[in-house]
Formats: sequence, C-alpha cells, structure tokens
Amino acid sequence: MELSCSIIRGGTSKGIFVQDGDLAIDPIVRKQQILQLFGSPHGRQIDGLGGADPLTSKLALVCPSSRPGINVEYESIEVGISEGTLNNSIMCGNLAAGVGYFAITEGMVNTTSPETAIAIYSRNNGKTIIASIPSAHGIPDLYGSYTIHGVPGSGPEVRLNFIDPAGAVTGKLLPMDEPLSVITLSDGQRLSYSLIDSGTLYAFFMAEDLGITGHETPAELDCNMTFKACADVVRDRVVEAFNEKERDQPGVDSSSRLLNKKDLKIAVLAAPDAKDTEADIVAKVINPFNVHKAFAVSGAICLSTATVIPETIAHNFCPSGPSPARIRIRHPSGTMCTTVDFEQKLKEIRISSASVSRTARILMRGTAFIPDHSGYS
Repeated sequence: MELSCSIIRGGTSKGIFVQDGDLAIDPIVRKQQILQLFGSPHGRQIDGLGGADPLTSKLALVCPSSRPGINVEYESIEVGISEGTLNNSIMCGNLAAGVGYFAITEGMVNTTSPETAIAIYSRNNGKTIIASIPSAHGIPDLYGSYTIHGVPGSGPEVRLNFIDPAGAVTGKLLPMDEPLSVITLSDGQRLSYSLIDSGTLYAFFMAEDLGITGHETPAELDCNMTFKACADVVRDRVVEAFNEKERDQPGVDSSSRLLNKKDLKIAVLAAPDAKDTEADIVAKVINPFNVHKAFAVSGAICLSTATVIPETIAHNFCPSGPSPARIRIRHPSGTMCTTVDFEQKLKEIRISSASVSRTARILMRGTAFIPDHSGYS
C-alpha cells in the first residue's frame, strides 16, 4: 500500500500527518495500517517511520470539515512503540501547531496575508482550536525567528487559541466538583490533589507528597522505581475516586462517563528555585512509561487553567490577578508561557480561552510504503 503523508514537527512533538480518508474505514485494518506505518510494536520501530520516543510516535489525521465555522478536523493518536496500541483519548496540542501547515499544503485551506486563521475541530475532545499561521503568496511561512525551549533553532510563530477548553473529557471543569480533593492509599497516607479538565484531564500533585523535589531530571525519575510505582498507584486511585463519585449520582446512568487510566494524565508541581526569575511554577508530566522530556501543550492549558481557580494546588504557586492571566511554566526543556482568559463571579470560574505560541516545520512530504503482511519479530 502506498500512502501519501507528511512528517511535521509541531512544538516539541513530531508526527506523521495523513489525510483521514486515505486510510481504511474498517477499524481493524486501519489499526494495522497505522502500526505498520510506524513500525510498531518494536522498541526501535526499525521497520517504520516512528521515532521510538513517545514525543515522536504520533499520528495526526486531518480532513476538511463541513461543520459551521470549522475549516478542518483533526485527530491525534499516540502510537505504542513496544506495544501494538493506539490511544486517541488525549489531544496532542503540540501537533496542533502543524495541522495548519498540513491543511494548507494539502489544499484544504486557502491562505491570507500576513497570516491565516484556521479553525480546527479536535475529534479527540470535541473542542475548537484557532491556529494562526504566518503566510503569504498562497503558502505558509516556513522560516522565522521565534524560538521555543526544547527545539533547536527558530521558526515561524504559530499562535494556538483553545476556545472554551473546560470539560474536554468529563464535561466539567472540576470533575470532582471541588478544586481540592484527597485520596487515601492502602497504607493510610492521604494525598491532596486537584483534578482539572481543561483541554484535557490532569490530576495535579505536590511533588514533595510523592517523595521527590520536582527538580529532578526525567532520566532520574525514570530510574526511581519507588516514585514510578507511587505514580501508578495514585493514577489508579484518582480514576477510582472519580468513578465512585459518578456511580453514586442518584438516578443517573454514568457508565458512559467512567474513566480509564488512559484518560488521565498526572503532573507534579513544585516552586521554582529562588534564583529562577523566569518561571512561576515547576511542573513535570508523569506518563505511565516515562516522564515527559518537555511539556504537553494540552497539559500547559490545563495547568494554567488550574492556576486561576482558587484553592487548587496550582493556585497556591501563582495566585491570579485579573483576566487575562499569564503563566510561566518551568519544564525539563525550559519554560512555556500561556495566557488564560477567564470570567469570575464569586467562586464561579468560566474559562473563555487559553493560548500558547509554538513553532512548526514541515520535515518531509512523500509516500510511505506499507507492507501487506503483519507482525514483527
């Protein structure tokens, strides 16, 4: 099978971009095509285009949209490396920076000058992203002077504005109906956390409560088996706590709203070093297999949202002033700045939008060759 595709870096992620209609409709055949495209399951993805890293083993499916006010639809898929799995439960915000470039070069969107605003509907969470792509003379700008931490060199600034991001997974900004919750572990230890659903679903913990400082490198944390075991336990307990609350709703069929572990991200928070004047908060995303080497855009949207909600763990680090709030997040590769527009009436918070700037670059456009057989040794 020959498949037209592009490899595009979006922010600190890299993905294979494909027109949705070019893959099989049958879900079993489609899954096999995607796994073979990436060379999964195999630790090095040696027989495919995957990058053998969670940040580069991602697929972006894009197609024109007939929805009012929407230009294109986008679905991001995390492709397992050593596992033959596909996860589309969480939208990749970094790759969203590349969607506009793919849509323009594939003829889905006409450009305007000096930039093209593209309305993207995320199939992962039903939310809308407005991507502003520098462009002129019918093509997107491929070069620029904007820089982001975690990526060498510079590129054109792509502004991503996430519209009404709350409730992307559970339908609520505060899935536990409170800004601060507590779980109890099997040894009786009680841990406070904030469960926030904005852009995607995150449980935020104090790093010190999980036995770390929050300033360790991803490699150090990946080697800390005690910490990793603890992170797995708290992930399970948060999911269980949410599901228990949903089941207790009287007269409501909550089965469709119950969470799986793959629906939830965990992040640990700490205060910046005293000499760090460029960050308001230190954060790390704790994935099931390893610690994120940078920071997810969807996670940054969720964390920055948490900072403007009184009584959350994140709010303690950077109490918000009037809207819009600007948050500087220190992560393993540097810092990321986000802006949150919100409305507050008493204790009621409504998130109008959250925005972040990224860069993107088209690395290649061409044809991938997918074998007709399956299976990897």
